[in-house]
Amino acid sequence: MNSIPTPGENYLVRQWFTQKGFNIPLSTTTGEKLAVIYPGKHNKAAGPDFKGAILALENGELLSGDIEIDVSSHGWRCHGHDRNPLYNKVILHLVFKSGAKIVEGEAGLNFKRAELIPNGYTGPGNGQDHYHREHTCPAAFRLKRADIQKIVEMAGQQRFRNKAWRFQQAVTTRGTGQALYQGFMEALGYSHNKIPFLRLSSLLTWNELSYLMGSKTRDPADVEALFLGSAGLLPSQAENKCPHSTEEAVTVLENSWASWKKRQLLQRRDWVFFKVRPANTPPRRIAAAAYLLIHRWLPDPVESLLPFLENKDHLAKILVAPAGDYWTDHMDFNVPAPYSRNLIGRDRAGETVVNVFLPFLYALGNVRRWHKLRSHAMDIYMSSPAMAEYGINQVMKNRLLDCLPGNTALQQQGLLHIYKNYCCSQRCATCPIARSRLLHHCENTPDEPC
Repeated sequence: MNSIPTPGENYLVRQWFTQKGFNIPLSTTTGEKLAVIYPGKHNKAAGPDFKGAILALENGELLSGDIEIDVSSHGWRCHGHDRNPLYNKVILHLVFKSGAKIVEGEAGLNFKRAELIPNGYTGPGNGQDHYHREHTCPAAFRLKRADIQKIVEMAGQQRFRNKAWRFQQAVTTRGTGQALYQGFMEALGYSHNKIPFLRLSSLLTWNELSYLMGSKTRDPADVEALFLGSAGLLPSQAENKCPHSTEEAVTVLENSWASWKKRQLLQRRDWVFFKVRPANTPPRRIAAAAYLLIHRWLPDPVESLLPFLENKDHLAKILVAPAGDYWTDHMDFNVPAPYSRNLIGRDRAGETVVNVFLPFLYALGNVRRWHKLRSHAMDIYMSSPAMAEYGINQVMKNRLLDCLPGNTALQQQGLLHIYKNYCCSQRCATCPIARSRLLHHCENTPDEPC
């Protein structure tokens, strides 16, 4: 075992996530056999790697709890899991190499430990690639490459229409400005902070923002202070009461927030900073929203968008938000970060166009019966190039025998649609790839979610 190159933790997490390609049944370091009933839900926040797993012992007893994965068993103590109450519900500690013993008093004292050794693993870049090629969708073998590509692209159209349907409901119930504003704020939150961004946009509404701005020409720092103060993320709102920054930019924000005389809507503890990249922290994303609000959206976001619809590159360009002086080298107040010129760069702006603005404009075309707007939004979506590659996209392409060049946003969105609606819930029997005779059924799908 010592001669086998050590894989990375992310590779082991992916193996457990797919439940293929490793030693089954699992054998604990004390010799017990374990069967996996449910591997758990992948946890991207603080705490164990998987939550709510179900395991079965040889005697039929079921165990329910969390799963933690480390390269070495020494990671349990080196990473501080023994002192963290978030790990008290761990029932299985999966490792590539064992060695450390359980010490009485550790968090999760009753957990079991097993070695997760990939079958055929010969080292990073070799066994990992072999693993991904080996485990494919069985239905993919029955279809031609062109058929798989067509199904995935039609799934991408369905995902687009589903998003547009939700925007259509939001436009009719909340108004055009609030629908777009709320959709954009949700996109700023990524997977970690979607909920607090949605809450902020629901409490600090578009109508309220428009009223507060009024006819006055507001300094961008005023709007940024309003957002950050409402979100509870200014230094003066920190629960630990740390010394306030003396930097001029921070002082301006604090004074501006005091002049608003508005209430704080969220607390800092509502936001997730753990495992969030420095460029994507909540204060930076909120500063980006403030910049776009004052420079792009007011007074009417739709009027600001429509002139740029003829050129999708220009549409993405207007969503780029420069970082200014302070946020170029800060991820949070008093927390330095690597230099970053933009709060929202061209790549993320392009993703926002595909995931938010084009579905919104398609929905607006439905509501206002602007058929040209609707068709134009769909045409731009269909011709948009691929965005940044998600890990799920690569896994799905491997499962489908690499039948997709993956050079369009449409294919990427189609893979996400199939993964989230069928693979995650193990609905293989109803997946459009497995039921390829449904191919023509989807071509005239109504503009509502399936």
